[in-house]
Amino acid sequence: MQTTDNATDGRTVSGIRDAREQSLLPLKMTVILPLGRYAEDPLRREAAMEFELTDHAKTVLQQRNISLDWVERVLNAPQQTEPDSEDAALEHCLGRIEEHGNRVLRVIINVEAHPQRVVTAYFDRAMRNRL
Repeated sequence: MQTTDNATDGRTVSGIRDAREQSLLPLKMTVILPLGRYAEDPLRREAAMEFELTDHAKTVLQQRNISLDWVERVLNAPQQTEPDSEDAALEHCLGRIEEHGNRVLRVIINVEAHPQRVVTAYFDRAMRNRL
């Protein structure tokens, strides 16, 4: 994961946030986290996707109480992907978040940007019983 601002994610990963507040870490960093169901199986583990958040995505993640961990999980192992109906540069990644009532998180990314850019994310009520 690559972000320019981790202040909105509200989590601490092995003291990274504490160290960053003490200016020991750069503003841009890559964090490789275990990939959910593949974390215990090194043969099935895939490289973590690098991405950045748009300002809009940072805002809505905070407003909608969506954890950055959940976004990472969906991007690294989506249960379903869909092309955007209006913009070919966008892709929708969907995944269930068990610890949030099995709701389906839809993360929309710009696949033409490098690194890929998260445009927005929301819980998709229409997909609740379809995924």
